[in-house]
Amino acid sequence: GLSIAPLQGPLVDCHAHVWEAGMPFVSSAWIRPDYVYSAEDFLADLDRSGIGYGVIAAASLFGTYNDYTIRTLRKHQRLRGTAILDVDTGMFELERMRAEGIVGARLQWFMLDPLPDLAGDAWQRLLHRLRGPRTVGRIRSGPAGAVRGRPGAVGQRFALRRP
Repeated sequence: GLSIAPLQGPLVDCHAHVWEAGMPFVSSAWIRPDYVYSAEDFLADLDRSGIGYGVIAAASLFGTYNDYTIRTLRKHQRLRGTAILDVDTGMFELERMRAEGIVGARLQWFMLDPLPDLAGDAWQRLLHRLRGPRTVGRIRSGPAGAVRGRPGAVGQRFALRRP
């Protein structure tokens, strides 16, 4: 039979969405929850499950509104987060986000047609700025096919590493 070894090290829930009442939805939000799932709710669920740490995944419903996630990360050292970024997000803003606990970027392209071209100048600048230790990214696109400039990356996570 299959033998499962006991877990070593801390447990981490690596994908949860949190929000508070009144957060601004993007006009293209595919759903608009009429309830709250706060960072405190998430932390309580982690505690009930015996999980020590969590990662807040930026929700496409709120677009580049990362404020609640960043404020939450400031208050709770057990949490890290990802952000949804505009292509023109600058180095100083990214450095501040990293200092606040943002550890990755989500490129939410599933409603875009045509898909952005990662080989273009603006995207190359952003991807270069995102390179760093412990920085991850995720491209999420619809059924349109491979993302131009990054074949095979549709819906996939990728690590942004220094060459």
